[in-house]
Amino acid sequence: MHPLQMPLMAYPWGSKSFIQNLLGRKDLIGLPVAEIWMGAHPSAPSTLRLPHGIVPLDIYLKTNPQALGSAAHSFDTLPYMMKVLAADSPLSIQTHPNLSQAQEGFAAENAQGIPLDDPTRNYKDANHKPELICALTPFTALCLFRPYMELTQSLIQTGLQHILPPAKDFMANPSSDTWKECFAAILQLKPSDIIWAVQTAIEEKDTPLSQWQIDATEWVKNLADKHPADAGALAPLFFQLHHLQPGQALFLSPGTPHAYLQGAAIEVMANSDNVLRGGLTTKHIDLPEYIRVLDFEPRPQPVINAVQDASGVYYYASHAREFRLGYATLSPHQIIISQPRLPAIFLCTQGHITLDDNQQKLSLKQGESAFCDAQSGNIALSGEGMAYICELGS
Repeated sequence: MHPLQMPLMAYPWGSKSFIQNLLGRKDLIGLPVAEIWMGAHPSAPSTLRLPHGIVPLDIYLKTNPQALGSAAHSFDTLPYMMKVLAADSPLSIQTHPNLSQAQEGFAAENAQGIPLDDPTRNYKDANHKPELICALTPFTALCLFRPYMELTQSLIQTGLQHILPPAKDFMANPSSDTWKECFAAILQLKPSDIIWAVQTAIEEKDTPLSQWQIDATEWVKNLADKHPADAGALAPLFFQLHHLQPGQALFLSPGTPHAYLQGAAIEVMANSDNVLRGGLTTKHIDLPEYIRVLDFEPRPQPVINAVQDASGVYYYASHAREFRLGYATLSPHQIIISQPRLPAIFLCTQGHITLDDNQQKLSLKQGESAFCDAQSGNIALSGEGMAYICELGS
């Protein structure tokens, strides 16, 4: 077991207080600290403090394959990343590729000679990116498209059926194909038409709006204030709007359209940094690729609550091979994780905890994390606090 040193990411949308308070970093209060990264992604790996110096986790696993273990051997490296995400402002509307799309896109951009750090690059690696987001505070997210009836109501509310032929086509024959053409046309509206559609959407109507339209319209106003000529400001009318309470989670398969709007959360994902953006950002947008990868089926997005196992740890169900997320709330009694799916990362989010694998003990206080490699056995947790645990998936 090793304490982890975790990279911090500062983006304009980042919170000016949440991560700072979690880490006890008063020197960072007021700065937009957006994410803490825990993992072995080569663009920003966590590091281990070893007797001979500080070693990036990806390098450590390459030189110590026994630490990765046989269960994770097929992935060649730690197959997941764990993050703390804290947003004061909305993130971009985005999606992530599936495995074959990522492999093809990464190879194609390599063949074109596009440097890995080029901001116009779509694919930073050859991996897919299923992810699970678990709220630490009240957390608002857009995820998956609304049902066809609601999409039709949104097109009427915005008036887009009057200026976009694909909107008329969708309303006459709603399907994933006609919605794809319609949504692509919305994202390519000229700025004056976007501003008109936003104003049309938020103006008072003769017919009262339903509650979901009222909630979505409030977020359209919020996004349009920050991005007045960005079609992404209309996204709350087209995407499902979720208000998660602490402890609730969403699982996002590759291709899922989404945007995180506000709040702090634990985010776990396959070990990838591939993001395709469609709006609400100053970063690179490749609309044809974003549309190509997007899942246009309007399926339900279930909210996931963790289920307690026999050890006392609460785990979230997901379809990912690479990871599973759990948490433990500790009081004076001990929790023993029998046969954990190692390697694992532990993050203490409240109080203090002690990890004991019968070989060594490691104490963590709030904001500290540890990497437990595949050579650890059963792990006993004790202390007064709360810990999130990312392990290998099934």
